[in-house]
Amino acid sequence: MYLIFLDIDGVLNNAQHQRKGVGGRGRAIIPGIENRTASQIAPENVIILKEIIKEIKWPGIGAPNWVDDVGNDVKIVVSSAWRIGHSVEQLDYMLESHGIWTSVIDKTSSNWPLDEYKYVSEDLRTRQVAEWFADFPIPEGEEIEGFIVIDDSHECYPNVHKHFLHTTWDLGLTEEHIKQAAEIFALPIEYDGMGVPYGLIEDGE
Repeated sequence: MYLIFLDIDGVLNNAQHQRKGVGGRGRAIIPGIENRTASQIAPENVIILKEIIKEIKWPGIGAPNWVDDVGNDVKIVVSSAWRIGHSVEQLDYMLESHGIWTSVIDKTSSNWPLDEYKYVSEDLRTRQVAEWFADFPIPEGEEIEGFIVIDDSHECYPNVHKHFLHTTWDLGLTEEHIKQAAEIFALPIEYDGMGVPYGLIEDGE
């Protein structure tokens, strides 16, 4: 199993998309939730995420053109602020509605005392991801072969190094990220005594 810890704003949308009048931070297509629209996700960024997922199963050559559903070995954990107030099922539906068939299996914790929208903690999301690794029960017979943290904010991940793929709000995911993601997924994973991967946080906390 491969894991993607996924931010959304600045990853699956971008500033240009917003300037066209169809974007905006912090909104999703989720049935039954007011003020959520399909236009908040940028198709050009979705294409890149799908290529990143395909590259895991067909390294170096990509998937055949007729292949669409290649996400069985890849799972998504939503680390974006979009997870706040939304269920895993709603987030999964939102991504699926944009052609991302990779299952959302969980989201990182929302039970933190700080206002995430103000990014007041210098390593808030780093510790949320570490907490997820420590607490999430991996199904019997499964193992995590690789993982990646995709986010446009260095402020949320100041200590993450080798497993972090940095995007920008200006562009979101771009073609150059496909190769970078493949290299990150190929990195070996070693765990500390709490079940948190070494290299996620520099000091190993």
